[in-house]
Amino acid sequence: MPGPPPEISDDAQAQADTACAGVPDEALRAQCAYDVAVTADPAFATSYTAVHEVVTVGGGTVELGAEVGPEDIEPGQRKSYTLAAEATDLYFASDTECDADAAVYWRVTGPDAQETLSVGMCADVGRWHSDTPGTWKIEVTVAADAGQGGSFAFQVLAAGASRRFDLSVPATVTNGSPRDAGTLTGAGAEDRFRFSGLAGDKVTMESTVDCTEGDPLYWGLESPDGFVVTLRTRACENLGEQTLTVDGAWSVVIFNHTDDQDPHRYGFTLR
Repeated sequence: MPGPPPEISDDAQAQADTACAGVPDEALRAQCAYDVAVTADPAFATSYTAVHEVVTVGGGTVELGAEVGPEDIEPGQRKSYTLAAEATDLYFASDTECDADAAVYWRVTGPDAQETLSVGMCADVGRWHSDTPGTWKIEVTVAADAGQGGSFAFQVLAAGASRRFDLSVPATVTNGSPRDAGTLTGAGAEDRFRFSGLAGDKVTMESTVDCTEGDPLYWGLESPDGFVVTLRTRACENLGEQTLTVDGAWSVVIFNHTDDQDPHRYGFTLR
């Protein structure tokens, strides 16, 4: 579920800067510190020390909707791709076979210089938004000290719609009620249902649809500051009772976590 960049405390940033101080390349050192600060995992620094030995060996220009690869990549290599787009929401989908990518990672940087974490190549980077038109950069990398290379394939898609609805508690959401709700279509599509709550209020969220194999829809409760309160849960399973911690506009968010383009139904009660 997309949201604002995570907030990093001064202490976490200081610890990350210390852990990554040995990375020679300035840009990689900054990326290392960001990953360590967000994940609280100093092991990232070891990988980045090796990554500075990586050299760019290819890449090219990506067209929206066109597949890149499959291509092979070896330890110590990077392939860099660019995509020109207007201000928009894009979905970065991996088409890599999961048993082939053990050492292969990819990262996306938007025109506004906001970047994703480095993600294993068989996983989607997912939905990403930029208000800035311009060039996106996609980098596929294998660390210099990796025991083996791998292969990769991916495509960049226009993300499905991101819609917002207002609810009053109690509420029931079904297909077409509120108008246009109840169905998600498109890669990374998401529907947000806002409701007002006070600290200490208890709300219960129950799904009203049956589970089907391969259903790509998930849901969660989001706080007014954009923090996802619940664990990622299939939209056909109940979120149960949650206690609101602050006053403000809370959101129930339904989202397609894959590049599946087909329509998928959802429904729930909020009380």
